[in-house]
Amino acid sequence: MELSTFFLLLSLSLCNGAKILGFFPVPSYSHYILGHSLLAGLAEKGHEVTMVSTFNNTAIPNYRNIVLDGIIEQLTEMRKEAVGKDAKVGTNELQKMSPFVMFTWINTMNLYISEIIIKHSKIRSLMKEQFDVVIVEQFFNDDLKVYCHHFKAHCIAFTTIGASQISNYIVSNPSPPSYIPDLFLNYSEDMDLFERTYNAFFQIFTYAAKQLYVLPKQEAIIKKHFPETPDIHQLINNVDLVFMNSHSCINQAVPHMPQMIQVGGIHVKASKKLPDDIQKFLDEAKHGAVFFSFGSNIQSKDLPPEKLAGIMKALSKLKQRVLWKFEEENLPGKPNNVMIGKWMPQQEILNHPNVELFLTHGGLLSTIEAIYFGVPLIGVPFMGDQRSNMERNVKNGIALQIAFEDLNERTLTEAFNTIIGGTKIKEAVKKRSALMKDRPMQPLDEAVYWVEYLLRNNGAKHLKNTAYFIPFYKYFFLDVAAIILAFTIIPIFLICKLINCFTSGKCIKKMVSYCCVQGCNIKGGDGIPVDSPLFEQWKVATRNDSLKNVDNHVIRKSRMVCNLHFAEKYKRKPIFYLYDFPMLTEYMFEVVEVEQIDIVDDSNSIIGDNFHNLDHSYCKPYEVESEEIRTVDSDRAVNINLINLDHSYCKPVVVVSEEIIVDSDTAIDNNLINLDDSYCGPVDVVYEEIVVDTDGTI
Repeated sequence: MELSTFFLLLSLSLCNGAKILGFFPVPSYSHYILGHSLLAGLAEKGHEVTMVSTFNNTAIPNYRNIVLDGIIEQLTEMRKEAVGKDAKVGTNELQKMSPFVMFTWINTMNLYISEIIIKHSKIRSLMKEQFDVVIVEQFFNDDLKVYCHHFKAHCIAFTTIGASQISNYIVSNPSPPSYIPDLFLNYSEDMDLFERTYNAFFQIFTYAAKQLYVLPKQEAIIKKHFPETPDIHQLINNVDLVFMNSHSCINQAVPHMPQMIQVGGIHVKASKKLPDDIQKFLDEAKHGAVFFSFGSNIQSKDLPPEKLAGIMKALSKLKQRVLWKFEEENLPGKPNNVMIGKWMPQQEILNHPNVELFLTHGGLLSTIEAIYFGVPLIGVPFMGDQRSNMERNVKNGIALQIAFEDLNERTLTEAFNTIIGGTKIKEAVKKRSALMKDRPMQPLDEAVYWVEYLLRNNGAKHLKNTAYFIPFYKYFFLDVAAIILAFTIIPIFLICKLINCFTSGKCIKKMVSYCCVQGCNIKGGDGIPVDSPLFEQWKVATRNDSLKNVDNHVIRKSRMVCNLHFAEKYKRKPIFYLYDFPMLTEYMFEVVEVEQIDIVDDSNSIIGDNFHNLDHSYCKPYEVESEEIRTVDSDRAVNINLINLDHSYCKPVVVVSEEIIVDSDTAIDNNLINLDDSYCGPVDVVYEEIVVDTDGTI
């Protein structure tokens, strides 16, 4: 017992007082506040933290703040160049950007930021220090994970949204485009066919752009300043945990790998007192109050004049008081029920019991705060995840949405009346608030726990998914799909080809004869020896002197006389073509069986000559089966075949014609007419199908 207590205390001491470095360089206050909340919580637990960002903060014990000065100013100029020199137009043009342009612009911005950070003198001064954990904001900036490698520290990625294409690839988290829309698209999870197609195409585009352009660019930046660093894919795979600003009552229910920890609401902490003027303004709001803020990135002062005029007219109609985050000292034409301020303590205002409605841009932090405090929303989304956030809020019944181009006095008034005058949306948001608060521990406590868990367990490698380095075709089962398709399609293809071949007549064999020639010593595939007395006669019979002795088998150059090898392999009688035996004398034959499977062309009377020259006294019963006569029997070969037989030696002749396509010369007619019936047994003629009988033979 004492020993186990000792090891427990030892493990706790290992994670107490750890040195933790946080990188949150995106010049957006909403991004910064999440990282700051986490690092401040770690500092309160006794860890020594260093925060790298573009914002300053008040002094906190164990908390060092490194401000990357100059980045905001440079990015402001960069944005103006991208969307226009007029700052007012530029701000609001962001909501008109296509998702492709937005994706490209954000990646370009982050490449620029990364280059600045690595070169920054304040960052270079950190290179000689040592850190146990590095927490990097996950926002299209995988090159910053080089600091995890440099400091040989545990690596945590913190995404300011939920599971998405921004972070899923780090831990190979599945994200089917069939029901998970991309954060850049204004879609809910209930997408129609076009939306799913567009969603899939956009995700393929972003994946390809990341793999083929963004990551190589980031790796080039890394190699330029850290030549000995592993490739960027290894740096990505070194991530131990992913913190997500999400919660199941706010975000879509999607798959999460064990490394992914939901800490949505980590920044919610409404414990501060409101400023006196705001407190008094809200306390005296007998009919309630409305809070209006478009966040830190979209400034109300930059709205077009017609939009401002429409908003003020709608606000002036309200009985409720309005708190408006407006970034100028004065607002000409401001209604009497409106109070403006450059900065508003948003959480404390939403926590006030008289606040009935929140007019917002639909940012995720604003959504989380509104749900936590149970305040309905009217959303006017501009860019990024704001559209998808509002789509989800509307689907969950806690908000109404107005497109920016539709924002005017009428639409805003209708939205105010719907929410303030009704109860449905108010009740729905109260239920969501209860769900968000019903959790085993507060999100900040959970985040701190997992950081210390990482320290106690040396990176917690057992949580890692090994799928990151699996090739693309394996991950998506393309190789298995190819095998299944091959075993499915190839047999079908072959069967179709076979059916087509037989129906077209190409695969019907020509007439063959199975002969057992005892006198010629042809047994079981044996050839005729060259020194045999029959060899000279064979040469004459085959009408060809060009004979060769191959393994004692006689083979004619121009045409195979007898397939001896086939006969030997399958233990069958040798196969001869009747054309090869017109001059053979009768004593060589014991039994002749003729199977007429298909007469394709008999223009030279082969069949007729064949039987005509045989001495019929040596013939045993024969059968001629004509399953299909496909072309013209112009020389009446079949006719001659039967006419010239010595009928006294014939047993019944059976002619079975399953299909007569053309019989222009009445061969079959003559065939049957000229038989001497006195010597022949019954003649059975079966015509199952006559396609053409042009001369009325039958």
